[in-house]
Amino acid sequence: MKINDTLKGNRKIQAKMTSRVIDLHQSGYEADFIRSNEQLIICCQNNRAYKPEELAISFTGKFPSGIRNEYRYLHTVESSDGLMGMLVTAIDLNGMPSGSTAL
Repeated sequence: MKINDTLKGNRKIQAKMTSRVIDLHQSGYEADFIRSNEQLIICCQNNRAYKPEELAISFTGKFPSGIRNEYRYLHTVESSDGLMGMLVTAIDLNGMPSGSTAL
């Protein structure tokens, strides 16, 4: 496979995830969340830390990262205080405690 073919393929993969993120933004999922080393979920906009069981975390998509069959997992996150956003992980969060059974 040529490098140019690989780059074109990666752009298509990224475009699919980008399109899904835009759709979620338009549906009100505007905040960005990250996982901390202490197993907390942190909102990047207000720096508030949540325990996973305090959130409704729902799997919404699996996207190839373009690197050696690795994937990025897109989740929606909703807090009890009304905050809605997204969490992208390099691992599947199945089995992670959360307020949602959709994982």
